[in-house]
Amino acid sequence: MTSALTLSSGKIYLSSPGGGGYTLGRKCPKARAWCGVRVPFLPVQSNERNDLVRIAVVHGPNLNLLGTREPEVYGTATLADVDRALEELAREVGAEVEFFQSNCEGRILDYLAEIRERVDGVLINPAGLGHTSVALLDGLLATSRPFAEVHLSNPSSRESFRHRSFLSAAAVGVVAGFGVDSYLSGFRCLNNYLVRRSGAAQ
Repeated sequence: MTSALTLSSGKIYLSSPGGGGYTLGRKCPKARAWCGVRVPFLPVQSNERNDLVRIAVVHGPNLNLLGTREPEVYGTATLADVDRALEELAREVGAEVEFFQSNCEGRILDYLAEIRERVDGVLINPAGLGHTSVALLDGLLATSRPFAEVHLSNPSSRESFRHRSFLSAAAVGVVAGFGVDSYLSGFRCLNNYLVRRSGAAQ
């Protein structure tokens, strides 16, 4: 069953994936796939603070192919597996999480602009854009929110063009080379950072 609502950025379609949340996304012109963000329903858990940390997880280009693309490099876990593991971790630490994946740099930038007021931090796997995109760095900085960078593989052990990241110097932390655990470690560390930061500001 699909319903729709209208936001300032256009029409957003909601479809139930069969439990665990809803998929918010625009129907992409000239494409069969949807470009959007999956928003899980997570139970509210007690937290020492009055409000929960909310983290946006951004998956960059080609990460929709996880599990089938170069499994010897990126592993056999699918993107859905990664998101489920992060949902479980978010429940454990009492945080809120939302997800976005796109192969389009412009859509990632639009998403970052949209979430400025509703998230406390961003966990991003920029994929190849990390090595090439000043615009992505500017988009992350424009959120005025701390961000952490994660990679499934270790870029420093691969081709020389992957050794440079435009994001790393501005990130509060970088985790790479541990497969899905890179995401989990990055999420846990970013959540802890945001909780401490919020407590210090009170």
